[in-house]
Amino acid sequence: MTAGGGSKPDGALRGVVGDRQLFAVQTFDIARLTSHVVPLVPRTFVAVSGQGPKMDSNGSGKTSFLIAVSVLLADPQWRLDVYGGKNAAGVLFKPDSAGLDPVQQIRPSTVGYIAGVFAREDDPAKSAKTVWVRLSTSAPYLQVRWNSGVHLANSDEDGIRELQADDLWEAAKGNGTCSARRMAETLYGDAPRCLSYLDTPLRPPVPSLLSQQMTEMGPREIAESLIALSGSRTLLEQEQTERGVVVDRQKNYDEALEDQKRQYLLDENELMSISARDSARAQLVQAQQHWRYYSAVRYLDVLERDRDLEQRWRTAVGLRAESAEALRRAELELAQLNAENDLDRAEQDARINWKRTGERLRDLESARSTLVGQRQVLELRLRELIDASKDWAGETAEEAALAVDRAFESFAAARLRGDRDKDRLQELEQQLKRAEEGRIGKAGHVIDLLEQAGIAGAALFDIVEVLPAARLRWEGRLWPWQDAVVVDHDQLVDARRAVADLPGAMLVATDDHGRHTDFDGVRSSRPISDFLGVLADRWRDVEDRGLAFITDEPARATMFAGFPSPITGRAAVVCDLRSRVRKATDDAARSQQALVLAQAEHELAEAALRGAKAAADLKEVQESVAEINEQVGEIAGKIGKAEEEEAGLEAVWRNRLAEKEGHDLRVQAAQGVYREKKADDDQASSKLASLENERIGLQVERWRALWGGDEHSAQLVRESEPSRSPREAHAEVLRCVADAARAYGIEDGADSTTGELADTARLRREFARSDALAFPTVVLEDLAAPLQVRLEGHLGRDRSMRARIEQDREQKALLVQNAETELALASDRLMTLQDMIERHLESILRGVSTAFDRLDRERGGFGAELTFSSERPSGPGDWTWQATPRWRRSRSGPLVSYRQIANGAQVKVYAVQLVLAAVLADSHTAGKVLVLDELGNSLGEVNRKDVLGALKAVAEEAAVTILGTCQDSVLVDAADICGELMWFEHANSSDAFNQPTRAWGYDANGERVDAIHSWLEAGRADE
Repeated sequence: MTAGGGSKPDGALRGVVGDRQLFAVQTFDIARLTSHVVPLVPRTFVAVSGQGPKMDSNGSGKTSFLIAVSVLLADPQWRLDVYGGKNAAGVLFKPDSAGLDPVQQIRPSTVGYIAGVFAREDDPAKSAKTVWVRLSTSAPYLQVRWNSGVHLANSDEDGIRELQADDLWEAAKGNGTCSARRMAETLYGDAPRCLSYLDTPLRPPVPSLLSQQMTEMGPREIAESLIALSGSRTLLEQEQTERGVVVDRQKNYDEALEDQKRQYLLDENELMSISARDSARAQLVQAQQHWRYYSAVRYLDVLERDRDLEQRWRTAVGLRAESAEALRRAELELAQLNAENDLDRAEQDARINWKRTGERLRDLESARSTLVGQRQVLELRLRELIDASKDWAGETAEEAALAVDRAFESFAAARLRGDRDKDRLQELEQQLKRAEEGRIGKAGHVIDLLEQAGIAGAALFDIVEVLPAARLRWEGRLWPWQDAVVVDHDQLVDARRAVADLPGAMLVATDDHGRHTDFDGVRSSRPISDFLGVLADRWRDVEDRGLAFITDEPARATMFAGFPSPITGRAAVVCDLRSRVRKATDDAARSQQALVLAQAEHELAEAALRGAKAAADLKEVQESVAEINEQVGEIAGKIGKAEEEEAGLEAVWRNRLAEKEGHDLRVQAAQGVYREKKADDDQASSKLASLENERIGLQVERWRALWGGDEHSAQLVRESEPSRSPREAHAEVLRCVADAARAYGIEDGADSTTGELADTARLRREFARSDALAFPTVVLEDLAAPLQVRLEGHLGRDRSMRARIEQDREQKALLVQNAETELALASDRLMTLQDMIERHLESILRGVSTAFDRLDRERGGFGAELTFSSERPSGPGDWTWQATPRWRRSRSGPLVSYRQIANGAQVKVYAVQLVLAAVLADSHTAGKVLVLDELGNSLGEVNRKDVLGALKAVAEEAAVTILGTCQDSVLVDAADICGELMWFEHANSSDAFNQPTRAWGYDANGERVDAIHSWLEAGRADE
């Protein structure tokens, strides 16, 4: 966009405001400024001045207005992206900062607004946008909303305009709410819309071109400021991003090269592994040959031994047959004697009959004993019932039980009342004791904690005494503070830490001014007049329609007093508690007497119940005793008959027992003969079994199966090496298998092997410890099969491995080549971008240098320039640019650096000229505003006119609005040049706010004036 016209859409790089220009500002609760609309004539120099209480421009509020404009335009020096607008919120109205007397009781503002109207020059009515900035003393400190059109407060009354501001803020939320950190980018895009020098403590001072402290800035800072003014910072960010791509490409190339080297080493290891596996296969072939010789020789050895044992076994078979026949005959004779079992059965039957009769007799005797025991119990019960029924008054058991229940309920109620009265008495006695120590209520717990921390505290209600005449007024004010504790103001911080863990703890600090003031009707042993004064001011006595109360209007709270007795002062509180203790003591004594009577009545009722139940049970027990006596007589007769029957059966049993014992002696003789024959047969069987087991132990068939051939083929194998023993062949098998395992990479005892290969190592050790002449528990297949399977599985892979390695090496080389190509391309792109940026920024800085020289010569100087240089970064660091302003101090003199100070005022002139030169060089940022506070304070008359003239010329040429404050000495010169004059007036130091701001100027765009005409007149009817 050119300086004179053209536009971009609102969504372009210039943000929501786009190329619109600020032409009206309205503030609410901002310093002492009023809420009247202030017009701005865009694209001109606006002189800002006024008059304060001392009849000069100091204290008029002009700087506060410039602060508001800089906040509205998101001046970068506010660091909204870092502090979130917290510093900017300091511009809100504060009575202390305004110099107001506290007696006026004017509260500080916690929320305020800054509204600005922006529009394009060609169509102000349709293009207008209103931006609202809300400031707050609490987070979020700054928020932004906007709306299309002109939306300002237009009431003629100040109070109503304040209310309208809240409504307008809510009405603008349709576009969302922008945070302080996003404000500049959202509203104004990527180039600063405002640059300012403000004489304010609200934000940290930083050297800048506009601060007129250019000598405190280094060449790098000056270059960064000029680049930011040109809106070219994004180009440096783009270059930094592209540099990151080059770093990534370099990393990819390095990784590809490293991967190629690493894979080469892995391939070499693989080729060595293939050779080792071939060696292992050859060793397994040799092991198989040794195993074949070993199994053939051992088969022939066991076959010859088996033939010898067969002859000895046939002889043992004949001897075993003879012993078996003799054993059979002895067994037959013993069986015949054992078959004669009638005597045993007869003896058993007789013994069973005798035992059965004895058991029946014992059952009858047990039954008689049981009945006698029951009779004794009943007789004892009978005597108890006779004694218990003496208290029976004739009522039924049900009636007596109801009487017991009623008596128990009365007893329980009396005991509950007694416990309650006793607990109440103990509680009041404890309260009285604490009150006598000055530890009233919850305040006592706070005092205990303070004492543990070494802090002396006193309960507020203990040290404050309210006179009777003032009770109605003061006890209501003090009642919410009944748990408060008074501490010395010097110990307040430590006291807070001591009670921080006690919810509800309340602390009141003593006065810190050393004066102790008593209030009418209230006395205190500690100086708390400030606290009492706040209560007196905050709560107001009210009598309405017969009701007397006090009220806190700001809190909308009401409190009623009228306590029956004094609530403050140790004497009053202790007296009241003693009276309550005496009453509680009397109540506890009466409750104890009632409890004793209720307990006695309950015991009498229970005795009556027992008598009623005894009378009912007495007859039933008497009948039971008679019935048991009858049963005892019957059982006694049965016991006599059972005793006679038992004696007869015992004699029968003894006869049968003698007959059985004679038969047992004949059986024992036959059993001795049987055992002798059985021993002979066992010896013959054992010898035969030993020969059979020895033949089985040879395992001829297993050796034949292990060999896998016939006797003739085995003879041929042994004849091939007649002098070689089986043990030698067994050892060679183990050696070959072990060599094969080592060639494959398996070492005995190694922890790296797992699964079957780890198990074969154990089997090799077992094979080595085994006897070579015994049938092997571990065969060659057990030792070699897992390794053989692995080797066969590797065979096909080993054959193709070399071809694959060659192919992989070609692919790795191609990847390295591609990564190198991508790195070269990214480096070329970065170099091209850096060349473009360098040419662009050099062009801008040359433009600034040209404008800098032109402005200097137009004001009558001898010429100036801006030298600059850059250092491209080689890594992830920033691109360093440096710029050095220089100018001639005489017509023929050399160009001198800005650091060589000769005239402070002259440096300020050149600082302003450099900023204006940067503004002239920036042809893309429309609506820019420069804010210069205390303009020309230290400039001489000639320099002052030069600066003012330059400001006006640049404002018109570059379409920039320049706001400059002018003290009395500058105002006359500024008035002749400026396109608008703003006048701020603070007439009297006792006034909270300024007079409405006045402005004189001319805006050639009538539509822009008409757009805010009605808002400008609002609230100014009396002027």
